[in-house]
Amino acid sequence: MDIEPVDIDRYGRTVGIVRAVGAVINGEMVKNGYAWVYEQYCRRVECRDWKAEQAQAVKTRWGLWQDPAPTPPWEWRKRKR
Repeated sequence: MDIEPVDIDRYGRTVGIVRAVGAVINGEMVKNGYAWVYEQYCRRVECRDWKAEQAQAVKTRWGLWQDPAPTPPWEWRKRKR
């Protein structure tokens, strides 16, 4: 597994691209409906593909998109404060 740091969020956490066995895990998670594209930190070329894959996951109701009103993690955290 390899992590390529691309940014630091406001809490000091590393935001990065995760690769394992030739796959980009970030993209695989989005494609399969297990993660959101966090547009605030996703400014790389591959983000366009991830946004399209997310739209397809939403359309086909994969993973978290089975929920009629999924809550993005950043909104969930905001409500818990």
